[in-house]
Amino acid sequence: MTLNHNDFMRYSRHMLMADIGAEGQEKLAQAKVLIVGLGGLGCPVALYLAAAGVGHLSLCDGDVVELSNLQRQILYRESDCETLKVLCAERALQALNPNAGHLKCFSTKKRSCSLCKSAPHSLMM
Repeated sequence: MTLNHNDFMRYSRHMLMADIGAEGQEKLAQAKVLIVGLGGLGCPVALYLAAAGVGHLSLCDGDVVELSNLQRQILYRESDCETLKVLCAERALQALNPNAGHLKCFSTKKRSCSLCKSAPHSLMM
């Protein structure tokens, strides 16, 4: 992947870091990460990875957003209640970084997320 002008502007702070640079940013754009569970830990992980420009995010969760989730699951809003977490997360991550890459969403319970694991990922969380 070649970084365009918008990518350079968005990720300029990463590219100023000697340990990342343009080459590291391109590796992030090619990375494939699976996040199983979009709760208190999965939400900020998804936000930071999308903001950082990870190219392929797979999200796996079978739950709906509940009012009691909102104080710790920062991806969601009150208007998201009773909606599948993966759908709300997809919408929020696309709004945060529309160029972050491909989002795949699987609405399934954590214990039966073998479908998600069948595709090769750089990292699973």
